[in-house]
Amino acid sequence: MTKAGVRSNVRKKLTAGVPAASSTEAKSARRIQIVRNSMPRSSEATLDEREPSPKLTRMAYDKLLRAIVQGRLDLGEPLSENEIARALNLSKAPIRESLGELRLRGLVEVIPRSGSYVFSPTAQQVAELCDYRALLETNALRISMKREPKALVTALRRIVANMKEAHRDEDQVATNELDKEFHMAIIRRSENRYLTESYEHIGLTVEALRYRVKSTSLYRSKVQEEHARLTDLLAKNQIARASRILESHIQRVKRIQGRAEWGSGRLKRKDYHFRDYATILL
Repeated sequence: MTKAGVRSNVRKKLTAGVPAASSTEAKSARRIQIVRNSMPRSSEATLDEREPSPKLTRMAYDKLLRAIVQGRLDLGEPLSENEIARALNLSKAPIRESLGELRLRGLVEVIPRSGSYVFSPTAQQVAELCDYRALLETNALRISMKREPKALVTALRRIVANMKEAHRDEDQVATNELDKEFHMAIIRRSENRYLTESYEHIGLTVEALRYRVKSTSLYRSKVQEEHARLTDLLAKNQIARASRILESHIQRVKRIQGRAEWGSGRLKRKDYHFRDYATILL
């Protein structure tokens, strides 16, 4: 028997006893196939599953970052991806990406089976943060003064002058920004990549806590005076005395922030149903 004959016999045996598909079944199969063909293929994602646009993710990240740092969102506050996405007129994908990035920066905590929350440090964590900050800044100060002392003093004098003006105008936002720039100038002028990277890792947390301290006019005056005195000592090359003032300055911040009533852990979602994200995330 030829090969073709063998294959024909095999087909007959395999199909023996199997009823032929009815006309109705054939039509049903065609309809199912048409529906399947109209659906997205497995390689095509739905709107919320697609890779989010970097531009949209950056926009969402910047808005959430400012709201957390500037105190418009409470420490420990639950964050609703759905509500934030609705307020920004976005899908959830860029919101989820933004929250993941903020988690890496220490500003958001993601709890499995619970959701995302604004970070909420304990008193011990605040103390450790300030000690670490003092270690970085005092070392950066010494290195910066060995490298380019005149450039550092010039930069600090300019910031102190602007801070004095902002204080006179009672511009607390500008005062906080200039306070941050004063300390960042010391770090950056060291031109030590490891010091800079280490400080940037905690910088946003430091800034967020700075905004939440009940900053009275007297407190801001004290900060301004200490910055000016530190700068004057550096201009006279009295580095050891300047370092002690910097250390004392940060330790005083540590005491004030240690007494502050931060959010104690994660807060209840039911207490935040009233949140108007469209206004908060302007």
